Amino acid sequence: ENYPSTLERIQKRHMSLEATALKLHEELHLPSSEGMPLVVNSWMGHKIGVFTSGGDSQGMNAAVRAVVRVGQYLGCK
Repeated sequence: ENYPSTLERIQKRHMSLEATALKLHEELHLPSSEGMPLVVNSWMGHKIGVFTSGGDSQGMNAAVRAVVRVGQYLGCK
């Protein structure tokens, strides 16, 4: 018999999940904040937590620095 390979089954499942997520996003009209301007101090007093796996990885310092800078701009603690 001709059974699909594991890779084919995974790819089919992935495509199905992507289609479901896209459909839900369209049906729910979920707003996106991408491209929206950030307002200075709009998160005044809020806290941001950054969780890492504990090991070093390329770009981690830059990523954490970016979070800190945006947090400062937004007024986070």
